[in-house]
This record gives sequence, structure tokens and C-alpha cells, in this order.
Amino acid sequence: MSEARKERWLGSPIRRSENRRRIIFFIKLGFFIGLIGLEIIYPDWEDQWHLSSHYVKVGLGYFLAHMIVSLLRLGFVGIYLRSHRYDWYFKDNLVLGTNRIANILNVVVLFIFSLLLFNIDPREFFTGLSIFAAAIAILFKDYVTNLLNGMILMFSNQLALNDDVKVGQHRGYLKDINLINVSLVNENGETIYIPNNTVLTVDVVNYSKTERKRIMVEGDIDLARVRDANWLQKRLWDALEPYRDNLKTSAFRMEVIKVGKDVMSVQVHAQLRRQHAAMHYEVKRVLNQAMIDAIYEQKA
Repeated sequence: MSEARKERWLGSPIRRSENRRRIIFFIKLGFFIGLIGLEIIYPDWEDQWHLSSHYVKVGLGYFLAHMIVSLLRLGFVGIYLRSHRYDWYFKDNLVLGTNRIANILNVVVLFIFSLLLFNIDPREFFTGLSIFAAAIAILFKDYVTNLLNGMILMFSNQLALNDDVKVGQHRGYLKDINLINVSLVNENGETIYIPNNTVLTVDVVNYSKTERKRIMVEGDIDLARVRDANWLQKRLWDALEPYRDNLKTSAFRMEVIKVGKDVMSVQVHAQLRRQHAAMHYEVKRVLNQAMIDAIYEQKA
């Protein structure tokens, strides 16, 4: 991994998010250890503070279960990310799915210990609730199916975040997958939300499964504004400086296709090191904008 890529990785959103989660985890761990130590050193502190030992035990039990879920999530995601070391824009389905499962487990843990807090046996509660739960499942069948389909999409290798996909009539790169819907961002920057059930029942085309590394931008340049083709090529290459770590340097070139009396037709070619729909859109957008800026810059 190059130094520039290391800097981007260390400053990436997913890296910052994981570092923040670790800090929060260790704060919780310190608090939990402090409570355990207090329980050992001062066994009568509950009476002094007029607290029920039942409430304290339930609280410690919930804290322990919550910490175990957080530790498992941090360990699994940490090992996975360390073994891959993706670029700053990377956000993987597996990480996303793991976060969703951890959130669900935390809610389940909170619910179970809430029952214990009020001296309700969870086994008896769920046994008595089974018939009612079956009726609820029938009434909310579509919603439950949507949740399950969301989990399937998260762990499926057919679709991945940042893939260039077409779902029904909508095309864009896959921005997010949650338990309710998937979100696409089209070329106009509009975010489109599609229910998970719809994604699995309509035709889906994943353009990222094909060759999407090559980028081409073409345009007609007014010779009254730009006369130096070499200057224009250098100006466009300079505009791609933030993205060069993800581009093949040798593949970048600008070709003059046709020169007329007043207009010069050019094609700019670039190539990504690996397929990535969001980066493909971004580099193409930057090249188009840089071409417009260069025209007015030299005219000025």
C-alpha cells in the first residue's frame, strides 16, 4: 500500500467510525470494571445508596451482555478490515450487515433484561406470546419479509455497496442497504429509495460485474478559448491529483480527434486500478468540470 493510500485509509470514514466505536467500548469497559470493583470492595454500597440488589444485578448483567456483543462486533470487523485495507471510499456489505445484526442483538438483550428488571421470566413471556406473535407475523408479513430480504442483500455477493446497478427503471451506484430499503444515487446526484422486496422481484443489472475501469470524457473545445492541447491535457491531469492513487498513470491520455476551423474535438481517457462505480462517476465528473474550468481559465 502506498503512503498516500495509507494516509487515506487512516483518515477514512470507516476507520474513524471504528476508532470511535473502540473508544466508546473502552469507556464502557472501564465503567463496568469500576462497578465490579465497587461491588467487591464495598459490598454494602447498594444499601448505602438505597439501591435494590436485584436492579444492580440486572444492570450488571445487561452491561455484560451488551459488552460481549460489542466486543464480538469490534473483533470481527477489525480483523476483516485489517486483512483487506481498502481505500477511503470503501464500505463493505459484510461490515454493514454485521452492524445491523449487532444492533438487533443489542435490542434483544435490552428487551430481555427489561423483563428481568420487572421480575418477568423471559421463557414464560415468550411462551405465552408465541400465539400472539404468530398473528402479528401474519399481519406484518410483508414488513417481516422486507427485513429478511434486507439481510439477504447485505450478505449477498451479487450486490455490493458502490456497485453500478440498475433496479427496474432506476440506475445509479448502490449507496446503502438497510433493513427497509436500498438507496441508489443516480448521475444527477438524486437519491432513490427502493424497498428490499422490490429489489428481489424485479430485474436487476449489475454493471460493476463487467469491465468498468475505463473512463472516457469527450467534448468540443472552442479554439478561440483554448489553442494549446498540451496545456489542456496537463490541466486535466492536475485536476485528478486527489484520485491518482486509484488511477493507472500510464493509461491517462488526451486525444485530439478532429480539428475544425473553430472547434477542436477531444477525448480524455483514464483507467481505474480496480472497478468502483462511485469513483468512476466521481472521476468522470471531475474531468468534465476541469475541462470547463480550463476553457474559461485560459480565456481569462
